[in-house]
Amino acid sequence: MRPISPPVLVYRVYPDGREELVRGLRFRGVSTRSLRDVLAASQETVLFDYVNNGAPLASLGGGGLLAPTSIVSPGLLFEEIEFDVPQEQLPKLPVVPPPTSGPSN
Repeated sequence: MRPISPPVLVYRVYPDGREELVRGLRFRGVSTRSLRDVLAASQETVLFDYVNNGAPLASLGGGGLLAPTSIVSPGLLFEEIEFDVPQEQLPKLPVVPPPTSGPSN
């Protein structure tokens, strides 16, 4: 079983369609074979850029070669998938929203 990198964004979807962002989860018992259990995929894709050092999603202290890497993927919907909550404490969310990307008028 080949492991896959931690999820970037996870949303819990309720039967009424409401979505809730869930932070700090890692897959448990999920491998590339588990991806055959996808119920649906969105038509929209998302770009994720990171520095690949040979360790999953550029984990600190892993690997040696650094290479800029991009992943493009649609949102995926699973009926059921298992996650673990890491034991280490998550960093706090920013208090101030990010600055706007365009010039201000």
